[in-house]
Amino acid sequence: MSAAEGWPQVAAAVEALAVQLRGPDPAPPVDPVPGDASRLGPVLRRRLKQAGDDPRRGLARAEWRRLPLAFWVDGEDPLPLVEPERVALYWQQVLPAALARGDAAAAARWRAELLAGYAHGFGQDGPLLRSFAASLARSWADIGDAPGDAWARRIAALDRATGLFTPSKAVAGLAADLRAHDGLSSDWLARHGLWPDFFGSVLGRAVMRALPQLPVRAQPVAAEAVEVPAACPA
Repeated sequence: MSAAEGWPQVAAAVEALAVQLRGPDPAPPVDPVPGDASRLGPVLRRRLKQAGDDPRRGLARAEWRRLPLAFWVDGEDPLPLVEPERVALYWQQVLPAALARGDAAAAARWRAELLAGYAHGFGQDGPLLRSFAASLARSWADIGDAPGDAWARRIAALDRATGLFTPSKAVAGLAADLRAHDGLSSDWLARHGLWPDFFGSVLGRAVMRALPQLPVRAQPVAAEAVEVPAACPA
């Protein structure tokens, strides 16, 4: 066998060795799933009552991350009215510091809780929700192009397409996008990086209610189905 004839076998052996040395390809990143706001919101409110008056003390890091889930709890005042200093500390220091650490996977978990808090409190339309939405949008402003930022980029793309971060546009925009994808909710959620229980949130339920109210798209008429009138006699 000549050197030229043996080259394909050599190349295949080198590639096989490279695969062994490299090991298996890493698993694709898993989209973050936020906590259950209806369950964790009241738990966090109780923890806040135990935490004392100093806004810098009393909460573990995981509790700070999930603080948005406690912004709106049925039967209680909105958290910014109850804990204004702690909420201001979250927006101004705790969240920016968490997002600036350079760990894209950890940043995605913080942003997922933010998005879930927004979706859970969507029925509380007013200045507080609009302020929350504006802060939410700012937390997405500095996402990068690292592989770990892929989920955040998908959410940002969904916002550009639907107005997700704008309370006055979100319901209609999301419903129209869902309708454009034939209303296949599970596929739609996975495509955009939304968590499986999104339709259990206040925003998700509003999107599903709006879906039947959208105008039905006109179907194109096939050419062979068009009736051509007979020519008038001369």
